[in-house]
Amino acid sequence: MPNTGSAPYEVPEAIVEKWQKAVDVLAVLVGVPAALVMRINGPDIEVFRASRTQGNPYSVGDSEHLVGSGLYCETVINSRDKLLVPDAAADPDWKNNPDVKLNMISYLGFPIIRPDNQVFGTLCILDDHNNSYGEDVENLMLEFKDMLETHLDLLEKNNHLNRSLSEIRRLSAELSEMARTDPLTGLLNRRSFDSIFQTEQSRASRSGSQLCLAMCDIDGFKKINDTLGHLAGDRILKCVADAFLERKRGQDYIFRWGGDEFLLLMPETSPGGAETFVSGVMELLADTPCREDGRNVPDTEMSFGITLQMQDESVEDAIRRCDLLLYKAKTQKGSYIEKG
Repeated sequence: MPNTGSAPYEVPEAIVEKWQKAVDVLAVLVGVPAALVMRINGPDIEVFRASRTQGNPYSVGDSEHLVGSGLYCETVINSRDKLLVPDAAADPDWKNNPDVKLNMISYLGFPIIRPDNQVFGTLCILDDHNNSYGEDVENLMLEFKDMLETHLDLLEKNNHLNRSLSEIRRLSAELSEMARTDPLTGLLNRRSFDSIFQTEQSRASRSGSQLCLAMCDIDGFKKINDTLGHLAGDRILKCVADAFLERKRGQDYIFRWGGDEFLLLMPETSPGGAETFVSGVMELLADTPCREDGRNVPDTEMSFGITLQMQDESVEDAIRRCDLLLYKAKTQKGSYIEKG
């Protein structure tokens, strides 16, 4: 059965131009007024290419409802085989077909088969007088039919290649994102820090704006792992990461630094602004504490070491200072934040 009801099989303009030349040449070589490429377009059949020859009554875009049309091409599409009608006017099976009204009384046509084995349409020639065409013409038609089907096959292979390349690019982007993201928390990972820091450091240097860093960890995290288990510890880490992400502004970067440590890189932010941010995170954790097995986990307070990045400071030196401030914050009773 023809693939009626579906959208037309699209052919790029470069191939359309080649097909136009093919029907022009075919009509001249055979000496007929009309050489056509017909295409199924939903429930219709349309003239996709028409030879630019004198006496051709068909124009590109002409169409008829395919099923029950009585057209020569309907029979070719249904049979998926050659059709030769030497003289429709003298043939009771064909004398009333619509093409006879255009004085196209002889016909030779072949189906064009797509790579998916559906019928694209037909390649046909028509004449205004009795014509049996002969073996040489049929062989010529078969050569042109093979060329058109080769174009469709190459088009399908090219489309498949493009789809494959698109999928490769998508997977590459996913892998790239996975390489810079911590799988447990969804935060940026340590590997992605250097390039981001250097970019933001250069931007801050150009604009004269402040760039703040904050190193933090969860107080008593070892106790959580020891008493509730490492799976519970993982869930606590995810809970804390979600709190960071909920409070995160558009310009902020939140990194899972390792273990229970997190690093914040905060462009255009003063130490006071960073303290306000982390205070908001702690308030959020206090209002909606992390839970494990239906119980609130009390030890999700955090210590922070906050500092401004110094001009032309290396990544290593900035991290080293931030880590030292975190150590001081953890050893200084009554305070979990110390500004550098």
